[in-house]
Amino acid sequence: MPVHFSSLPEPLAEPARPLKSRWLGLSAVLLLVLFGLGRWFPLRQAVGEAWFLLLTVVFPLLIGLVFYGIRLWIYENRREYVLQWNETRQDTEAKLIAQGQRTLGVLSLSYHTAVANNKLADALLQGAVGLQPVYFPTDERVAHFSQLAPPPVKQTQEEYVSRLSLHLQQVLSALDHEYLIQPCALRVRHDQTLSDDALLERLCAWLAEQQLPFGEVSLDNQADGLLWLDDWLDNDAANPLVLSIEIQLNQLPVADIAESVSAVLLAKSSWCRRHAVTPLALVHRPVALSSVAAQVDELLVCSAATGPEPLFLWQTRCEQPPYVEAISALDARGFDVAARQHRLDSSLGLLANGTGNLTLACAVEHLRSSSLAQLILLTDLSLQGCLVRAIPELPQDKQ
Repeated sequence: MPVHFSSLPEPLAEPARPLKSRWLGLSAVLLLVLFGLGRWFPLRQAVGEAWFLLLTVVFPLLIGLVFYGIRLWIYENRREYVLQWNETRQDTEAKLIAQGQRTLGVLSLSYHTAVANNKLADALLQGAVGLQPVYFPTDERVAHFSQLAPPPVKQTQEEYVSRLSLHLQQVLSALDHEYLIQPCALRVRHDQTLSDDALLERLCAWLAEQQLPFGEVSLDNQADGLLWLDDWLDNDAANPLVLSIEIQLNQLPVADIAESVSAVLLAKSSWCRRHAVTPLALVHRPVALSSVAAQVDELLVCSAATGPEPLFLWQTRCEQPPYVEAISALDARGFDVAARQHRLDSSLGLLANGTGNLTLACAVEHLRSSSLAQLILLTDLSLQGCLVRAIPELPQDKQ
């Protein structure tokens, strides 16, 4: 579940301690009033000297002390309540921060795109473009397509299966198998050209050919970018190893959509420490930026970003107002990303069902070549952000 620090109530302010001088002043005022009344009226002769002193001196002092004692008792009770409240809130905040700062590692990744089948980030930053223009004389228009080779010709389902088999088997064979010391969970997001059952039947056969052990299988066609990692990080009973496969392959050419087949092997940081595995990169918890300015703070807390640091930004499908708001919020907190960024939509194309894996792949590859922490801002179903860092030492995830 998402970790919302904004749901925490504000800490309570400690009450002001009652001033002795104020209450002693009240007693003095009462004393003066009663003593003055006693002088104007024949009270001393009526009640005698002892009672006169008792009524005009002792009782005012006692009344002041009693009221001061009651006010002090109220203060002490309120102060104790406030201290307990703030201590409980602080403990809850610490637990939320520890939960929010859980991380995962990228163990291996492989992909096919129209631009490159490896070192995609370098190719894009050097000016490679996957979107190629095609002129349609009948409509007198130009459309841009980002297609895997070989492109569809017959545009039949049989041809789609043949292309999928070619690319997916090559992608799976390129994965580093040494980390699969236990069956991993399998997560699949695809373009639904094939039915779920038909795709899983073929996929399981291809995984068996590559001798990739896997256990539970989940179809995640309603995924929202990288936010599926949020639930996985919080599920202690879930398999700590996940192979995420994302497929965007078109039976019919679709303008502006980037065809891709990708696989990313991920592991929770606790599993990496336990097995002495050093991942390629560290991925912090993704955060949905539904309220951009406020949740940028949550993104920075979940990413353990304690001070200004240089970031490189990968963005896709970021609409102008929320994107500008997010960049402004980061800039106000000392994170300048405006000068170091790349927009995937204009080079590779719209990532569609490959959004999560390909943005991670670009961030991990550029991180390893530049040593800059990588920020991902993307919109799938919702705007979200995620930070990817190098691993000098795996952080200890607190339970």
